[in-house]
Amino acid sequence: MQRFLGTFRAIPDRVFASAGWLVAGRLFGAACTVVTLFVTGRHLSDDDFGRLTFWLATFLVLDGIVDFGAGQAALQRSAEAPNRLPGLIITARRVRATMALAVVGGVTLTAFAFEGEDAPFLALAALYQLSHIFELSTIGWKSAIRWRSPVLVRAVAASISLAFVLALRALGESRPLAYLLAIALGSTFGNAALHVLGRRNLPPTAGQSPEPLGPFLRASIPIGVAALCQQLYFHIDNVFVRITLGDEAVGHYNVAVRVMSLTIMAGVYASTAALPWLARAAQTGRLLRATGSLTLASAAVGAAGALVLFPLRDAILGAFGAE
Repeated sequence: MQRFLGTFRAIPDRVFASAGWLVAGRLFGAACTVVTLFVTGRHLSDDDFGRLTFWLATFLVLDGIVDFGAGQAALQRSAEAPNRLPGLIITARRVRATMALAVVGGVTLTAFAFEGEDAPFLALAALYQLSHIFELSTIGWKSAIRWRSPVLVRAVAASISLAFVLALRALGESRPLAYLLAIALGSTFGNAALHVLGRRNLPPTAGQSPEPLGPFLRASIPIGVAALCQQLYFHIDNVFVRITLGDEAVGHYNVAVRVMSLTIMAGVYASTAALPWLARAAQTGRLLRATGSLTLASAAVGAAGALVLFPLRDAILGAFGAE
């Protein structure tokens, strides 16, 4: 028992606090998403609701493509060498800008090829991906393992997205991708606010030389591939469900996926919050011990959550309807 408690004590308090903020923010964002799904699911036809949830899931995958490990690589390397942070931010922003422009172009072409009268809404919503360039200004908070401020900004952004959705519903809007644009506008505001507030915690980048692109990409691409695979694990089924069963089934499927994602968020966010600590542990030869402690703590929390939620599974899923 003493050894078990010692495992928890080996983890910095800021990791627990930041993971707690991330989970709390995710719960708030999930609550906004649930209300959005409830409102749009009741208002739109089953096919239109499926189209909306399909593109919401697609945008989550596109978020990972735009970043492609640039944010995590910059965070990891700056934790090891803080003096390199300005150059890392410059290079990471260039990588994100390139990926974002490619994604916006691809989505715009897809929109006008397949989405008919909803195409302008989808093309405009895709521009939100450009705001990820500025979201990198949160790296100062992340490096210090202090997630309170970015989580609160994200909560405000989720509230704005929900407010836009409710406004469209009040106006009787029936085009599904208009709601996608409303959600994207709130997210864009969030990334802009994170840049304005977060840059105060960063050294100036003006006049600084960027980090060499080649070594940066060698660090970021494996992280990006792993993150993309994680997103595809949840969302690639949308493609197959839509092709084989149609848009109506996609809507039902995505509600279940949203519920499942909530059950694993503690472990995911614990590792996210702990990345700077793990990078510093690697420098001093303590990486194996640090990851072992984090794994054991995450598993214990996850097991406790599973024991609580498993008996409630029918009630939780039943709230969204029999399907």
